[in-house]
Amino acid sequence: MERYLRQIELLGKDNQDKLKNSKVLVIGTGGLGSPTLIALTVAGIGEIGLVDFDKVEIHNLNRQTLHDENYIGTEKTTSAYNRLSSLNKTTVIKTFSERLTDTLAIKLFPYYDIIIDCVDNYETRAVVSKISAQLKKPVIEGGIEGFNGYIQIIDPDKTACFNCLGFNSNAEIVRQVLGAGTGIIGSMQALECIKYLTGFWDRSYSYIAFNLLKYQIDTLYLEPSAECSCSK
Repeated sequence: MERYLRQIELLGKDNQDKLKNSKVLVIGTGGLGSPTLIALTVAGIGEIGLVDFDKVEIHNLNRQTLHDENYIGTEKTTSAYNRLSSLNKTTVIKTFSERLTDTLAIKLFPYYDIIIDCVDNYETRAVVSKISAQLKKPVIEGGIEGFNGYIQIIDPDKTACFNCLGFNSNAEIVRQVLGAGTGIIGSMQALECIKYLTGFWDRSYSYIAFNLLKYQIDTLYLEPSAECSCSK
């Protein structure tokens, strides 16, 4: 009660218990995954799974705040586990140091209440979208390119999935990014996750577009495309 007093005053004790009993899977522990994971851990999520096959490199450190210079060359899941465990020993952290494939997603997704996609490539996002649609799992998707970012809340059978929006899986992703930008989008992914788990998401929107240069925010509610496999 003392640790979570400030958010219990906002969410209520019953909703804090919901967070404690929730299991969240986060794909990617980089620029978006770092603030997402930190926020969820200190909020008291009961169990968090981490999926990341990569190792810490020095060019990661301008934005990937889970990691530091002491972990260069080390698996990101190891660095993330150590940092998150030091923040909240009551949150169970499980790590999966491999690339997300259809096979791994089918194995992991049923165990978790919600998936958070924090990756920087369309191939993995396509896996998340396909398997989450098959298994009817909610997803909080996030992305940032330069000063433009977005968050998509994918509620099975109710909102558009990632593929509904017609993203080109062969498109090149812009690599220009600031840590402050990923911090904003990642923190808001965590916020949307908490709102979804506790019933505070009001379902008036499912897509948030950010122009971080001009501080413009647009929200939309996107229904599933009748031509997408997620609606079949």
